[in-house]
Amino acid sequence: MSTATEQKTLNDYAQELGVTMKAVKVSAPETADEWQKKAQAYRLDFTRGDNRESFRYYQGQAFTDAPDINRGLECLVSDYRCLESCPTLEDFGDEFGWDKTTNKTFKALQKNASKLEELFTKSELSEMVRIVEEA
Repeated sequence: MSTATEQKTLNDYAQELGVTMKAVKVSAPETADEWQKKAQAYRLDFTRGDNRESFRYYQGQAFTDAPDINRGLECLVSDYRCLESCPTLEDFGDEFGWDKTTNKTFKALQKNASKLEELFTKSELSEMVRIVEEA
């Protein structure tokens, strides 16, 4: 049986928590890989009270609109969830494969997870993971 809580979106939950997001179109940095250079690059600025955290975000050219809070949070929460199941570099590499970018990707995910933990409590992040998993 479904409840209203189970049907909650990340946008709904962000509104409950007083979180806002602004997507600012930016240029991909020199260090970006080829896919990122061809993608649309954004800086997602999340604000909650006096706390603000920014994240790099890339989306394929098939998306014609700027990312909204639901899409931005879904991406970040999915990455956060990935680190929960692969907490070490070894776990991450074994799960997703090893190449010259594995360590860099893992460190970027850790950095984003730390930023999310500045914006949200562990309980709030767990709720967002649940929302993403049930979507």
